[in-house]
Amino acid sequence: MTMSRATVAATVTALAVCAFSSCSQKPDQKQPAPTVLKGTLKTTLAGGDMDSLRAVAFSPDSKLLLSGSRDDTLRLWDAQTGAALQTIKMDDVVDAVAFSPTGDQGACVVFPKTVVLWDARTGASKQTITRDDTLTSLSFSPDGKLIAAGSYDNTVRVWETGTAQPKMTLKGHSDVVETVAFSPDGKLLASGSADKTVKLWE
Repeated sequence: MTMSRATVAATVTALAVCAFSSCSQKPDQKQPAPTVLKGTLKTTLAGGDMDSLRAVAFSPDSKLLLSGSRDDTLRLWDAQTGAALQTIKMDDVVDAVAFSPTGDQGACVVFPKTVVLWDARTGASKQTITRDDTLTSLSFSPDGKLIAAGSYDNTVRVWETGTAQPKMTLKGHSDVVETVAFSPDGKLLASGSADKTVKLWE
């Protein structure tokens, strides 16, 4: 039987859609929650003498929000009610914040050269990492075992979260590394720089 050109085109289109949607997903692969954004204001988070904000991050279960501010504070909020749950005083401006994938650990970049790892349940500091150059950004690996940070010395620094020991230093940029991110599968690390490039590391 000979199929018409239209039939062939329709079949190829259907196969392509299938390949990039449910057919390409493993049976046990967790489906992402559907995005439902209405564009209406739910609540405004504000607390006391809080200064301008530098960074925000949701916990993996979306129940908590972390914020870093120019008033040298790290704040934990109830994302559903907007209530301030905890305020942690740092030594300087908090430039970047992140939750670990499990949500039990948080991290922040404290200007200029410090990464603080802390227990998200108690607020207690667990590890402090101090560098020689100003740090700009950070990202947890998907398994929470590594944390990466961009730096003014044109490098990406990677540490083990359990011990705060250096794991590796990635060199290749010719200007400040402004942002970093792990891929969801943990196989790649992306770094964006003022040198106008994005580099992918494996």
